[in-house]
Amino acid sequence: MDGKKLEYKGKEAMKEIERLTKNADEVQEGILREILSQNGETEYLKKFIGSKDNKQVSKFKSLVPAVTYEDIQPYILRIANGEDPILISANPITEMLCSSGTSGGEPKLMPSIAQDLDRRTFLYNLIMPIMNQYIPGLDEDVNVEAQVVEECCIAIEEELDYIYRRCRTNDKSIGPLEIRLVKPGTFEALMDLLISQGGSINQYKTPRCIISNDSALQLLNSNVKASYFSPREPSWKASSS
Repeated sequence: MDGKKLEYKGKEAMKEIERLTKNADEVQEGILREILSQNGETEYLKKFIGSKDNKQVSKFKSLVPAVTYEDIQPYILRIANGEDPILISANPITEMLCSSGTSGGEPKLMPSIAQDLDRRTFLYNLIMPIMNQYIPGLDEDVNVEAQVVEECCIAIEEELDYIYRRCRTNDKSIGPLEIRLVKPGTFEALMDLLISQGGSINQYKTPRCIISNDSALQLLNSNVKASYFSPREPSWKASSS
């Protein structure tokens, strides 16, 4: 992938989105042509397309059937057990990712190549300009009124369970809820850090909680631009039982 594409931001990103979507047929055919050129000699594709004459985009749909994961799984397991990745890919398999198993109840192995990281970075760079079309200034360092954030603190505390509200209001064993605002780009930097530590770009999700990763906590703390606390205790009544 062209390194310049990985740096697209703002207007340049929107131009690239326009190019890709305006000429979707052309772009998709180009990608398929590249896939066939690179992977036409893999065991899987040769089973369907056979001769070199069949490595044409126009013939792909009629020769290569739509399949499910279960159809590909035997090839993936063979690679996981040490066979050459030429079974399904002309590029070296750099990692085997494991899905969360939420769609069907069983985790699935997913081979990944080095170029996948560039593709995911490219897609992430295109997300923010689209979101900015609907929420202007989302990626800018905007000022937030303290009252708004404090009201968020109150709303969150009111929705927490009975035990929390009792400890906060009656026992005084829990302090007021705190919301910290971080500088723009902080969560992108967090993603880069966690991926550099071995996380998978294809499976990455912003963590809900960080307990033991000192470098991640240091990154977040160093980018805090403001802190707000709940200005009052949540409602609580002693149980009548």
